[in-house]
Amino acid sequence: MPFQSKYDPEHITKLSSDMLALLTKEKVPVDLALMVLGNVLSNVVNDNVPAGRRSELVKQFAKTLEQSVVSGHH
Repeated sequence: MPFQSKYDPEHITKLSSDMLALLTKEKVPVDLALMVLGNVLSNVVNDNVPAGRRSELVKQFAKTLEQSVVSGHH
């Protein structure tokens, strides 16, 4: 069953496109892009999620990311 987001798909696509455009413009290699995105994710989680919920949220995020990468969905 596909995940239903509470956010507008067009807004998600726009934000994603903007971030990818910046990485492309800067000619960021894959390993650096992953480090930067990882830092952003860490900051978002640490700044916005209560400590007691972080572990479960990150596990679910990693599971969803893995499923997306393995299945080839963006």
